[in-house]
Amino acid sequence: MIKPQLISAIPLLLISSQLMAQTTLIKNVNGYTFVDKALTQFSAISFTDDTINKVYAPGEELSVAKNVMVIDGQGQTMLPG
Repeated sequence: MIKPQLISAIPLLLISSQLMAQTTLIKNVNGYTFVDKALTQFSAISFTDDTINKVYAPGEELSVAKNVMVIDGQGQTMLPG
């Protein structure tokens, strides 16, 4: 038999996992991706879980919140997908 405390904790666990989604910014890359069927170059990309939030054009200023994990791509080529 499932204890009532366990049943009441399940929705809380589901909500907390959504609140703890990690946003990641990979900067300093030579990236290429398709945007509206056109090949686009980018220097940084921001994503949360498996969703791309923004691709940054070369020279575009990066906006980084405190809770974002930042990874330096060290100038390497990146092809997301």
